Amino acid sequence: MRFRPVMMTSFAFILGLYPLVVASGASQLARRDVGTPVFGGMILASFIGIFAIPPARNEAGAVAAIASHQLEGLRETTAAKVPLPLSQSYQVWRTWP
Repeated sequence: MRFRPVMMTSFAFILGLYPLVVASGASQLARRDVGTPVFGGMILASFIGIFAIPPARNEAGAVAAIASHQLEGLRETTAAKVPLPLSQSYQVWRTWP
């Protein structure tokens, strides 16, 4: 993940929303009602994207690697125990990942 571009974009968006949050004058209530949830949501989404998604992705990759390793062992033991006729083995070979 490229940390710097993501943070620069997030901070630019958040700072651009800041005038809506601190709005004063005519129609300040409408601007605050729109700006506050978007401002808070962008801050929350930035933290989730920076601190929660990368570790979750690493864990998912580790689980996939373990499952793939176990699946390879299962394929080897199953293939050794059950010989297939020539016509079926060709079909398996064509669809083998």
